[in-house]
Amino acid sequence: MTAPVPTPADSPTVGAAGPVADNSALRADIRRLGDLLGETLVRQEGPQLLGLVEQVRLLSRTDGEATAELLSDIDLDTAAKLVRAFSTYFHLANVTEQVHRGREFATRRAREGSLLAQTADQL
Repeated sequence: MTAPVPTPADSPTVGAAGPVADNSALRADIRRLGDLLGETLVRQEGPQLLGLVEQVRLLSRTDGEATAELLSDIDLDTAAKLVRAFSTYFHLANVTEQVHRGREFATRRAREGSLLAQTADQL
């Protein structure tokens, strides 16, 4: 899980509210957590599971049939561990994004004031 799947967060974009901030800190945190998850998988389950995770991740990008064939040959116990590894990664990525959004909101609120204060200023 050392290299996350690229997402729209991989580059600055324009959202409904205007330009979105640089997401390099978010990507770095997600990458760091992915690395830690990979180390944990190796410690708890062995390097074979991490190898399988990486193989599925890379194959799923390029060859859906080969991915399906690989997954069809996996025993139930290994499949459960694989699903747990991917779901843990995505959970960590989602929580990290929430933390970053919270920090951005707090920074904006400190800079611009609360919505209530902004509304009162306009009156």
